[in-house]
Amino acid sequence: MQRRMRVLIFIFVDIVLFNCAILFSFLIRFEGSIDGQYLSMYTFHAVTFTVIKILIFYLFKLYKSVWRFAGIDELINVVLASAVANIAVLSYFFLLEVRLQEVST
Repeated sequence: MQRRMRVLIFIFVDIVLFNCAILFSFLIRFEGSIDGQYLSMYTFHAVTFTVIKILIFYLFKLYKSVWRFAGIDELINVVLASAVANIAVLSYFFLLEVRLQEVST
């Protein structure tokens, strides 16, 4: 039970951090004021890319590692999982032809 709770906490923290990173990047991009069109686009796609990232992290078994004894192998696994997750999210946006430029006009 304690292990399951730890995994759920890791997943929750990842969800929060994924979404905060995107929102902070919008804040930096728009110098503190996010345009409503970008915010609505974010809210529409947030669940999908969050699920994609969590699923890929789960498939790479990032939530089963013992992080007290993390080493080079775990670091490589985290980098690979992050790269695959980002490629998957970018592919999602390209497949749906989500264009940021269209929103900004």
